[in-house]
Amino acid sequence: SALTRREAEERRSRVAAGFVGRDAELATIRSWLGTPRATPPASALFVGGTPGIGKTTLLAEAVRRAVAEDPRWLPVRLDFDRAGLDVRDELGLTLELARQVAAGLGEHAHEIREARLTAAGSAVRSLEPVKGDGRDDVPSGVVGPLATVVRESGRRLLLVLDTLEVLRGRGETHSPRLFAWVDRLMEQGLAPLAVIAAGRGDALDSAGERVGRRIDLGGLDPAKADRVLTGLGVTGVAGECCEPVGT
Repeated sequence: SALTRREAEERRSRVAAGFVGRDAELATIRSWLGTPRATPPASALFVGGTPGIGKTTLLAEAVRRAVAEDPRWLPVRLDFDRAGLDVRDELGLTLELARQVAAGLGEHAHEIREARLTAAGSAVRSLEPVKGDGRDDVPSGVVGPLATVVRESGRRLLLVLDTLEVLRGRGETHSPRLFAWVDRLMEQGLAPLAVIAAGRGDALDSAGERVGRRIDLGGLDPAKADRVLTGLGVTGVAGECCEPVGT
């Protein structure tokens, strides 16, 4: 929708206005995005670190720069801190993916919207619980049109998976199941794609083979921290009284 596109643009603008440092990490992510995968198994560049260190902000800035450099990228962000996203509900995940792709493609996405409505209507007609009612399968009636429209538009998917420690907290099988879902998307034609992800500490330990590259974030050095604080209207304190912080 127009609202979704506007919110995404506003998010990118806010990140660009306040982002400081992380040049080495951004270069690593840029290199990772240079080789999107065309076939499964999917793997991710994973950004780890403590709460508040700047993982989400780094991913957002990396996405902003990637799209600015190569407009073929079509970002889709799945934040598992958001209510309603459940890896056991592959229909729901796929419909959310399709919603964001349709918003990113604008007027070229009518076929995706029709497929989403059909799949969502079928789910509503089912009164069974989530598990075992067909919601734990990737809906080919959505992914097929989705893959066709993305391919014909000349775009490629940039999948951003955030707050993955939430999945770890739900059980050891959740992270592997998420990547198995991505594999099935690729098998049904939604490729090439690239995956970047973030989470606290050991968020992807249960799917370690899916980590193609890892970045462990530390704090900013005092000079860069001063720049951040200056942008917030606070000057000359980072090197005197504060530990380095992330953005």
